[in-house]
Amino acid sequence: MLTGIRVWLTKNVGRWAYRDRQPRAATFRSHVTMRGALLGMFALYLLACLPAAWLHADAVAGVGFVVAAILAPAYARQDALLHIVISAPVIFLVAEVITQLLTAQGSSSRGSASVSRSRAPSASSLWPSHAM
Repeated sequence: MLTGIRVWLTKNVGRWAYRDRQPRAATFRSHVTMRGALLGMFALYLLACLPAAWLHADAVAGVGFVVAAILAPAYARQDALLHIVISAPVIFLVAEVITQLLTAQGSSSRGSASVSRSRAPSASSLWPSHAM
């Protein structure tokens, strides 16, 4: 009877102990490519910069930068991490420039260098007249 209990304990308890010692497989495995992560970062940066420009709240853009800079590497493949981390400030700069262009006040024709609107300088503006 004692040997039967010992055999049962060895078989069953040993299996449970062995199962608990094994490293558990990752339950979360991401398959986001580098392009997808960079595009997601750009979208989040743009979505953060637009309300920040409209509301004049720079903290919103800062929070958006931090959130996208944390989420993109968390969901991306391991071989894309270096590209994502290096590209984050550049992508934010591009999103900020686009936001500033979209939310700029005033007329877009001002400062335009189009040929149809430009005038040739007149002779009087080239050679100023001096009274002697």
